[in-house]
Amino acid sequence: DELRLDADLRALAAATDHDASVHGLAPATQRVLEATTEPIRIHVVLPGDDVEMEIAATTRTLRGVATAFEQHGVTIAWVDPSTEEGAAHVAELGLGPTQLMENRADEVRMRQIHAGMVVDVGDERRILDQVFGVRPETLEREVALAIVGGAGLVDGAVGLVLPPAGGDAGPKPFSTLRTLLERNAGDDLRPDLDLASPVPDDVRVLLVVAPTELPPEAATHLDAHLARGGHAIVLFDPV
Repeated sequence: DELRLDADLRALAAATDHDASVHGLAPATQRVLEATTEPIRIHVVLPGDDVEMEIAATTRTLRGVATAFEQHGVTIAWVDPSTEEGAAHVAELGLGPTQLMENRADEVRMRQIHAGMVVDVGDERRILDQVFGVRPETLEREVALAIVGGAGLVDGAVGLVLPPAGGDAGPKPFSTLRTLLERNAGDDLRPDLDLASPVPDDVRVLLVVAPTELPPEAATHLDAHLARGGHAIVLFDPV
């Protein structure tokens, strides 16, 4: 049900450590799979077991996370882009290459690598192509959010209330979470909301991250959102 899925989205926002080679899906991800009635197929494009540490680590992460989803009944299509058949499959998927800098003796060159996951949920497709240097738990959350978006498990827009940045320098707080939501919710994401103003009527699920205080005006707007049937996830102490 929707309330349960809201709790799942809250759990997906919190990272838990996993070994890349022996990865187990978080309970929240398992519940997302249980709630999805559309067929799920994940195409896993492996960059190979290269001597380059970053490429080898990415291959282990992709294998570990994909195998964990496979163990829960998700169909996995393994793709080797180094073969003619695999290259054609990658082109059909629409997965573009990632450029990596390669150091060879006195030579530095750019190398194009195809790697990532393409998540099909029914007729909906989500492409996850930013996988180099990504931790297994982060990749799992990206896949889970892609499934949530593709299956339409959240009916309506998602609102996001983030804490204010401490200054102009450096990344904004929780920028990774925002990027994940932007990638998977697309036009259904309402970022940069502020509870000093009423929550937009089209917001179904409101995600409030690390609030330092909840003044009376903000509480009134939050109550009004809940009173009209909306849901709220308040992460007081996100990991």
